[in-house]
Amino acid sequence: MKKKFRALELVARKHLDSFSSGLHGTLLKDSLIEVDVVREYQPGDKKLDSKSSLKTGKTMSRVFNPERSLNLYIILDKSSSQYTKLDASIITALYMCYLGDMCNEKVGLCVLSNKITMTDITDDYSSIIGTLEKSFNNLEMDTVASAADGIKKVADLSLKNSLVVFISDFCYPLTESMMSNIKKIALVPTNNFLSVALYNPTDWLLTLNHGFNITFRDAETGKTGNYNAASAKAQFDRWLGDLKKKFIQCSSDAVFLDVKQNQFLLPLTKYLMRS
Repeated sequence: MKKKFRALELVARKHLDSFSSGLHGTLLKDSLIEVDVVREYQPGDKKLDSKSSLKTGKTMSRVFNPERSLNLYIILDKSSSQYTKLDASIITALYMCYLGDMCNEKVGLCVLSNKITMTDITDDYSSIIGTLEKSFNNLEMDTVASAADGIKKVADLSLKNSLVVFISDFCYPLTESMMSNIKKIALVPTNNFLSVALYNPTDWLLTLNHGFNITFRDAETGKTGNYNAASAKAQFDRWLGDLKKKFIQCSSDAVFLDVKQNQFLLPLTKYLMRS
């Protein structure tokens, strides 16, 4: 397993290099890291903040301080429904860690499975990588994500000037309390909350090109169900549409990653370059 994790690290670094890391690292700094304060517009302010303006209903501007650094906080779902997406979820977390390291930012980590593992925000990236490796090597089946409790614990940290990245397949209900805590984090003017939703088309049976009628067991709930091609596609579309609506409601940006694509991180990179 140690060799497998090292291979995932190499893949994450390869993605960072191939997607013009210097370019999107610079743009990430310009848009998030150097923000000292977001305030109501004052004459002479040079950069408006459209997102904060939409949130508050007032014209807001950004004031920059080059000495101010961004906290990168990663929330990683490692429940059993992630099994076919585990490699991709670890690669995504590593990718964000390496990007943060490149930008000289501090990072914190919350890993969700049947229990919650949290680290302090630190500039010691080796300790964060070590925690990711340990979580990868200790995968347990039949575990349900403690996502609501984990999000609450992160919300209770009262993070500021932070990019919070939630990596999950979101194969569980986003409850009102969970959405409320995401919104609590996201609405801090100097925070951004990004939900990175991983999906595997094979899990949804979207890769089958012929008619089928099968019964399978849900890894999270243990429930069984019968599905054919039409019902599988309809269920996927409902999941996708429902998630998008809920992310908007809790003021979270969202990126959807198809883990079967060779360049599956490309939508995330485009988001960071556009931010």
